Amino acid sequence: MASTASHDRLIFHLSPLVGEFFVVSPDGHLITAFLRFKRTGYNRVPNEEVSQEFNRDMAYWTNNLPRLKKTLQADRPYQ
Repeated sequence: MASTASHDRLIFHLSPLVGEFFVVSPDGHLITAFLRFKRTGYNRVPNEEVSQEFNRDMAYWTNNLPRLKKTLQADRPYQ
């Protein structure tokens, strides 16, 4: 029996000092967000405070994922 359950996704963006972690629904809506600064734990951040960064990250992946997948497939011609 095939599972029809959908699963949330985790999108993250790391820089040397800050990590942004977005929990996203399968249809692309932000559920919750966390920031982690160097040498600290994860801190939940209100969605309103990170919505612009989340939208930028989603736009980046929406625009670049097909190209990235194509590049990866070209590097693995045996599949």
